[in-house]
This record gives sequence, structure tokens and C-alpha cells, in this order.
Amino acid sequence: MGKAEQVHALREGRIHVGFGRYFNDTDGLVVEAISEERLYAVLPEDNVAPGQTQTEFSEIARLPVVLYPSGDRPSFADEIISLLRAAKVSFEVANVASDSSSALAMVACGSCCTIVPEAIAALSYPSVRYLPIADCDTRIPAACMYLERDRAPVLEEFLRVLRAIWVGQQSMSTDRDPTNSSSRSSR
Repeated sequence: MGKAEQVHALREGRIHVGFGRYFNDTDGLVVEAISEERLYAVLPEDNVAPGQTQTEFSEIARLPVVLYPSGDRPSFADEIISLLRAAKVSFEVANVASDSSSALAMVACGSCCTIVPEAIAALSYPSVRYLPIADCDTRIPAACMYLERDRAPVLEEFLRVLRAIWVGQQSMSTDRDPTNSSSRSSR
């Protein structure tokens, strides 16, 4: 469900909370940060040198870039365009995929790359490698949104748990590597 659909579902009372990365200000909705994540380049397996553990924007831009998501703006795609421009690299947009799964599938075909947040880099996907971007200190937000007037007990408890997790994440080391197979249950 995209951002616009989530806003509609919140207003109709079909859901209590929505999730996303970038939201426009919308009357009656509260947007609350729940995490911040590092960025990872996703490259075709064959394009990564043996033993390579990180990359830079200049290396990423050698391949056409797949952006995502298509649709609602502002979005993660806009942030990636801004970061590539700020890095002063010339890049070609190969495609704008509907979501991260579609972008990963395009990269797995071997002719392009994409950039994903840490949560996506923790997923196992065939024929791709996730590499931290050495020249990128940007953290990408993830947020939840809910109706300002909604005080349902289930929502209040859910938000309490989310806030506790967020505080716990902030106190954890920022040097963890979700792409390390020993930190995942399956690879």
C-alpha cells in the first residue's frame, strides 16, 4: 500500500498506522520517526571484486541506476538523486521500479545497480551483493503516521513499543553490518 493509499485508509479507519520514508505534511496526521538507516549499494555479483567490502558513489555510477519507488513524491528515489548529485557523479537512470523487490530483480539481471536502506540490505537476494557506501554518511529515515485524533488503546500501545524499539536502536552500535551473513539466520 503506497503512501496515498495509507493516508486514505487511515482517514477511513481501516488502519491505525501507516509506514513509509518520506511524507508530505498532511492535516490531521502525525508523522513520527521510528528509525534511521545507512545506505547500501546493490551491485550484480559479477561486478564486485573478490574481497571488496565497500564501494563509493563514483563506482556505483559506472552502472545505470534503478531508482524506486515510482509514484508518490517526495520519495526515496528523490533522496538518492540528491545524494548522487551532491557526490558530483554523472549517472544514468536505467529505470524507476515500483518497489525495492523490483529494483533488486533488475540488478540481479546484471546490467544495473540500485541503492537501498539497511533494512533491505539485510534481505538475502540471489545474484546481488550489498556494499556499504564509504563516501555516504546520510541516514535514511523510516517513519510511521497516524491520525492525530486517534487514541485507540491498540494504537497507543503499538506506538509505545515502537518508541521503545527506536530508543534501543539508537543506543546500539552504528557499526553493525546487516550484510554480514553471520548476523542473519539464513543466507
